[in-house]
Amino acid sequence: MRFQAGQPVDKARPKQNPKMLWWRDVRRDWPIYIAGLFAMLLTNGTEILAPKALQWILDALFAVPAAAEPVAARQAFDEVLKSAFIFIGVASGGLVGRFLWRMTFARMTHVAGNSMKRGIWDALRATPLDHLSRYTLGDLMNRSIGDVNAARWIYGFTLVLTCDTVFFTVLGSASMIAINPRLALLCLSTFIIIPPLVVRMARQEYAAHDEAQNELTTLSEHVSQSVRGVRAQRASQSFQSWVDALKQSAGRYASLRLKAQLIAINSYPLCSVPTILSYVILMFLGPTLVVRHQITIGEFAALASYVYLLQGPLAEVGDLVSEWQRGFASLSRIEEIRDLPHMKASVAQSIADRPLVVAAVEERDFKFREHEPPVIEVKDLGLSRGGKTLFEHVSFTLPRGQWLGVYGAVGCGKSSLLQAISGLIVPRSGIILCGGVVRPRGHRGTLAQSASRDVVYAPERPFVFAGTIRHNLSLGETFPDQDLWQALEMACLASEIRRLPEGLDGIVGEGGVALSGGQRQRLALARILLRSSSLVLLDDPLSAVDVATESQIVKNLKGIWTARTVIWSSNKLSTLTCCDVTARLTPAGLMFDHMV
Repeated sequence: MRFQAGQPVDKARPKQNPKMLWWRDVRRDWPIYIAGLFAMLLTNGTEILAPKALQWILDALFAVPAAAEPVAARQAFDEVLKSAFIFIGVASGGLVGRFLWRMTFARMTHVAGNSMKRGIWDALRATPLDHLSRYTLGDLMNRSIGDVNAARWIYGFTLVLTCDTVFFTVLGSASMIAINPRLALLCLSTFIIIPPLVVRMARQEYAAHDEAQNELTTLSEHVSQSVRGVRAQRASQSFQSWVDALKQSAGRYASLRLKAQLIAINSYPLCSVPTILSYVILMFLGPTLVVRHQITIGEFAALASYVYLLQGPLAEVGDLVSEWQRGFASLSRIEEIRDLPHMKASVAQSIADRPLVVAAVEERDFKFREHEPPVIEVKDLGLSRGGKTLFEHVSFTLPRGQWLGVYGAVGCGKSSLLQAISGLIVPRSGIILCGGVVRPRGHRGTLAQSASRDVVYAPERPFVFAGTIRHNLSLGETFPDQDLWQALEMACLASEIRRLPEGLDGIVGEGGVALSGGQRQRLALARILLRSSSLVLLDDPLSAVDVATESQIVKNLKGIWTARTVIWSSNKLSTLTCCDVTARLTPAGLMFDHMV
């Protein structure tokens, strides 16, 4: 279940079967799953042996008073002790089995969830923005949270439920038949009719769950839109319309979710009917067989225990079918996102006449070397937006440690230029090389995974995730608190974060509603400072910061980024005085001004 975002996939390939995707991931970690099956067999086997051990204890206890001779009584008492020790051993084996399946199946549930989230993050990070236009933010949020939570169960806990159902049914039925075939078959016959009805109800529950998930996507999108437009709502006093819309969507979701829950609740009384009928048969026929000495009292107690044990798997059939269906449906939606980075290569073939190649900088040592290739080399780059040509014939070369400042009229394409270099959008023409390494033609229009680690990009309007300051800085990685505070110091944000009651663990809302524009920009800048990269792309990252703070941040960056190549775009020429080279972006290309 290591969802990787780097293997080529043909866009024309039909949609993959989620069952085959699941089987592929299970085979990858087959030793863990084999150990989990063994653990479940041990757990269920001991639970099936428990009624048998109880049978032996009862039979041995009733044999003690019946033994006339002292020697026979002593032997009967020894059988009681022996059966008691067997029972204790069976219980101990069950504890070991439970520990083992928690270390295998239960652990894989959490591993799968973490891998899916990382796979979605890697796919979205490596996908150009223009290929994400068909997905709303609410839809992506629902897939990364709701679908991941539904799909991860089929890699662990759903397998536990499946093993319980199969092992209990097979082993329990076999144990009952071994005691008395006729009575066992009569009791088991009551269980035959109910499972198809339970499966039918499970499918109805799944359909209701699917409707609820679609409505949850709509609700998530409404929430994200209301958060993004909170300032406009304040200005226009239009809060009530948003509140009404959110209430309506939340009400529809609650109604659909309740419908699914009611179907699940109604299945439980249905599952109890076979157990009641089995006990009626057992209570009518069992005592008669005991009196006729066809079964012992211990065997009668064991049969009653097995009927009770079989009730659990029967009641779980509906949940089991529903969980598998929900898991496979969610896994298919996750795989759709995971395939995005591989699909865009074929899309780029129809966009550009000339090959666009972007490559990785493999060298991570920032020491200057003789004859090393330029960190970034752009040749004859052209970009269009909305059918309009923004610029053509953009060419430049930057060695390690050099800073380039780009300015120009509003809308001339400064942000698009940086997004093209970062791999977020696909240029119309041109060649981009990083570190002198060229990627193959089939991978044009996107950064390699190694290149995405060597290029960092700070947009003018950075996105802030709902979560803690620590989460927004680390983005899934682990950094010592000392490094986090140092990055915040360099971005002139540390003093403001220290004033928060929770500090690094302070919560910010999605989109950074609790932060000002300048604070969001400095938070995004601190993210970059935490990461080792040879090329830094800054898209007017201090536009919302006051002049004094901007001057201090620039001074800090110049002091620590002596070996990094920086491309800084801004509408303010005063900001770009820190750059070694400045150039104006025009439709005809970059017009270089001077060297500092």
